[in-house]
Amino acid sequence: MATRRVTRRDTPALCLLFGGISALGAVIFGLSWHLDIASRDELSKIEGRVERVEHTHLAKGGPKIHIYVTGQGKTHHITQDELRGVTTSINTLKSGDAVVALVKHDSLWRDLEWLWELRRDGQLLLSYEQTLAMHQRNGQRLRPVAYGSALISGLLFVLGLMLRNHFGAWQSAA
Repeated sequence: MATRRVTRRDTPALCLLFGGISALGAVIFGLSWHLDIASRDELSKIEGRVERVEHTHLAKGGPKIHIYVTGQGKTHHITQDELRGVTTSINTLKSGDAVVALVKHDSLWRDLEWLWELRRDGQLLLSYEQTLAMHQRNGQRLRPVAYGSALISGLLFVLGLMLRNHFGAWQSAA
C-alpha cells in the first residue's frame, strides 16, 4: 500500500480537523462541570462510624479528604476536595465518631462517594450550600478555558477556509 506524503495543500484540511477537535474541547470544558452538580434529592444518606480520615494531595486531583465510614453493612469511601475554611471542622473527625453524610455516588463507577453534607452528632460540619458553591466556583474557573478553546477553534476554521481559497483544493491530487 503506497502512502502519500503530506504537503502544504493539506493544511486547510488539517486546520479544519484541529479546529473541530478544539471546538469539541470547548463544549466539553463548558459543560463538564455540570456533571458534578447534584440536587438534594439525588443524594444518598450514609449513617455510620468514622473508621479513619486521610488526606491526599495528588498532582492531578489536588488536595482531598478521604473519610472511611462503616455503616449500613459496609465501609463507605467518602471523599471531597479540601475546602478553605471548612476543612478545619472536618479535620476534627476522629475514629469512632458517629456521622451522617449526604453523598453522590461517583459517576465514573469508582467505589467512592462524593461528600455533599456532613454532620457529626447533629453538628453541621459541611453544608450542601458550601459544597454547591465550591462546585460553581470550579465551573467558573473552566469558563475561560472553554472560551479560549472556542476562540482557537474559530481561528483554525477561518484559517482553514482562507488556505482553501489560496490553494484551491482540500488536498493535492494523488
